[in-house]
Amino acid sequence: MNKVVRISMMLLLSLILGCGAPARNGNRQNRFGSGLIMAARIINLPAAVKGKGLVVFIAEVRYADMQFIKTADGYAAEIELTFSLQPKGHPEQVRLVDRRRQINLKNFKETVDREKLIRVVEEMNVAVGEYVANVVVTDRYARAQGFVAESGKVNDFLSSLYLSEPLLTTDSLARFQPDLLIPFRQSRFKKNFYTVFAIGGLQAGQPVALKYELKDGEGKLLFDRQSNFAAPEMIVYSSLPIPFDKLAMGVTTLKIQAEQNGVKTDVALSIYANVGVSPQPGQNLSAIIEPMQYIMEGRDWHALKDAKAEERTQIFNAFWAARQPTTTKQDENPLLAEFFVRVQEANFRFRWGGVEGWRSDRGRIFIVYGEPDSVQRQHTTRSNATYETWTYAGIGRQFIFQDFNGDGDFRLISGG
Repeated sequence: MNKVVRISMMLLLSLILGCGAPARNGNRQNRFGSGLIMAARIINLPAAVKGKGLVVFIAEVRYADMQFIKTADGYAAEIELTFSLQPKGHPEQVRLVDRRRQINLKNFKETVDREKLIRVVEEMNVAVGEYVANVVVTDRYARAQGFVAESGKVNDFLSSLYLSEPLLTTDSLARFQPDLLIPFRQSRFKKNFYTVFAIGGLQAGQPVALKYELKDGEGKLLFDRQSNFAAPEMIVYSSLPIPFDKLAMGVTTLKIQAEQNGVKTDVALSIYANVGVSPQPGQNLSAIIEPMQYIMEGRDWHALKDAKAEERTQIFNAFWAARQPTTTKQDENPLLAEFFVRVQEANFRFRWGGVEGWRSDRGRIFIVYGEPDSVQRQHTTRSNATYETWTYAGIGRQFIFQDFNGDGDFRLISGG
């Protein structure tokens, strides 16, 4: 069986059999360590004093990805969260915070609502420096876990001009307000929204120039604006409007630049927008074409990647039309939709060091094989290495990844 046919069958089986579905499926065996679908961001925001920074953990789990049990009053689910922050090279100085959250709902329909989620925010005030941050979320009833690890520098926002990582919000804000954040996994935008971020290291009373732009996967400018204001103090929060109709298909890069007295700094964020079933001529496809190298023969993929824009769209549409399930409507292709979701999920879960998650070893395996039946994580104190073992019981495959340096960079060492 060639690679294209194999991946098509795997994607189709994922849709039919619910590969990676929450453990409310009575036919699925519960395994401690099986993958919980969750999303998390770990960002650096201003602290109150010089030499300190605020690390903010934001974890999200959708109701539809949790196990709810029947209770006398309706339905209940419960998650446990562990947030950890470790100075690089000093595992003995790790800071741990445990949290538990329970959700109680009246009717079953809410338990499968993919628009609703629980969001938990935790903050740690720490000295500036290099850190490894982890979020572990456990669904107590499904006995499933999800992990996110990031490595980066914590800044104090007072020593020099600095921009925080931007967040997407539903409204214009003058501060960080978690309840107005747009869910990290949202990929359908039907109205304009905003980005909020902090600017630090400003000279109060001096003019600041802000520029921001949206670009597609090939660097084509889709939208840009700029504004000027006098800094009221050394640290300010700012928000900028984002027109939803300017987003590219797949990934749009938001870049923000701040300048004061000739000093510049910038920051970027990837915004994921759902891919259409049949892209129109001229639409940029690079963000979704790049990961397709995992499911296409090399020669065919290079022909798609190197084709001119209009021809590329035709090849892209023909590839997915040939894999259109006969039982679905012609204007819907669940295989393409599933592929896009897997790429998006890989980017959310496995990003490391500024590299998109789909390019990682775990991202590649996730895109090709989907949600594992079981994920086991083990840590060895002697070598300070962490291992993840992914098991796909249905196809008899197992993959082992190792984080050699304890910083969240997992590499495939067995099964590939």
